[in-house]
Amino acid sequence: MSSSEKFELEKLSTQCLMETSFADSLYLKAPEDVRVKMENYLWEKAMEGILKYIDAQKHDFVCADETKISYIEIGKPEEGKESLVFLHGFGDHKENFFKVAKILSSHFHMILPDLPGFGESSKEMERTYSLPNYGKWFKELVEHKRLQSFHLMGNSLGGAAALSLARQAPEKIKSLSLLDTAAILPLNNSSVYHEINEGNVMFKINNLEEFNCLLNRVFVNQPFFPTPLKFRLFREYQEGRERFLKILNDFFEVPIGQKRPMTDYLAYAYNEIVPSMEFPSLILWGEKDTLFPLECAAILHSKMKNSCLVVLEDVGHSPQIEVPKKVATRFLRFINKIKDAPKA
Repeated sequence: MSSSEKFELEKLSTQCLMETSFADSLYLKAPEDVRVKMENYLWEKAMEGILKYIDAQKHDFVCADETKISYIEIGKPEEGKESLVFLHGFGDHKENFFKVAKILSSHFHMILPDLPGFGESSKEMERTYSLPNYGKWFKELVEHKRLQSFHLMGNSLGGAAALSLARQAPEKIKSLSLLDTAAILPLNNSSVYHEINEGNVMFKINNLEEFNCLLNRVFVNQPFFPTPLKFRLFREYQEGRERFLKILNDFFEVPIGQKRPMTDYLAYAYNEIVPSMEFPSLILWGEKDTLFPLECAAILHSKMKNSCLVVLEDVGHSPQIEVPKKVATRFLRFINKIKDAPKA
């Protein structure tokens, strides 16, 4: 790209962000190749700006089986702060915890990884993206960071990965926070698991209309996306369709669409595993989550001995994106309650 072409790209991209009333016309009228360049340029600049804003550093770690984990680190554990590890959900990436991270950055040293299969971590089709492997990969990461103990938080698939990590390294967990987590099978209400069992996979995106339907399923109050960044996310889902199906196959250890009794899924769910987890646990759930109904939260709360449940009104599947201040406030309240609790 020549210097003049780069200048025009930067100028057009900046206009799309700053002059939102003209964003659609500026972006949508551009040739396809220019639009893709604009999407990538804006994403890179947005991420650079956010990293500077929250004073974060980006790193890569390679596990023993050569799985790469890209992660963001905010602060250092030797600064006297306790550590918090956040694991994002299916089809998501580490950057979507930034708003909560900014609020919590004065309280915690934080590590925000991309789950393998997503973001900038390894995405090879040859890997097995099972819950035991997610637990193993993140156990290697926290050992690499020499974290003796830490608070653990996860949303959706990241919540399931957090449960797997907590199961493999319970001695390291100071607290566990689950936001609309996967791996809990509702017995009396429909869920995304029931849809997948019927062969209806909401993450298999073929066109923009289906992508908008996905966003409407995930969010009650959909966040604003500048047009180029929304199209970039759409392209990510389009390009990741087969990989997403592979991850779901690995999660359930059976080909998607191979219909079977829903009770069979209990073999892969954590319904009967969570009772053994006795560390302090916060269960945060969006009242209007259409993927995992409130029954999942109730199951967790009833089976986890040292848990508290908070239902967030008029919120969907990703509270950390819809209501970051509420998530941060509830989490800090929970941590303070733990610290104030009398020692046994």
